[in-house]
Amino acid sequence: MVKKGFLVLASALVLSLAAASAFAGSNALQADIPFDFVVGDSTLPAGTYIVTPTNGATVLLIQNRAAGVSTMVMAYPTQRATAWRDGGKLDFNRYANRYFLTTVAQGNAVRVLPKSKLEREVKTAVRHAASLTIVASLIR
Repeated sequence: MVKKGFLVLASALVLSLAAASAFAGSNALQADIPFDFVVGDSTLPAGTYIVTPTNGATVLLIQNRAAGVSTMVMAYPTQRATAWRDGGKLDFNRYANRYFLTTVAQGNAVRVLPKSKLEREVKTAVRHAASLTIVASLIR
């Protein structure tokens, strides 16, 4: 069942994150992501990713060494009522079959990524298509 204009939020999607042991002493996270996803202007393939805060934690380096892909994105610290203490968490928004990384959390550090132009466009297109489907079914 899909709610809110057929927008499906894959919020709080926990992807068996763990602090990467190879990066002891850093805030790096390692995650197995089972789907392609978008970060900023980049679409990244499914796979194992290492997410590392850089530049005073305002920039995240997201890399899949096996696939040879990486990207950097601005992220903004935010306050959350509950810290994430079990290794870490990545949140994604899902619109139809597209996933967009929205939040990276580890311990008390929670970083939010701004919505990209592509995410706003896909969200609008999915809502528009859903509203056309509803109107079409009402006409019959």
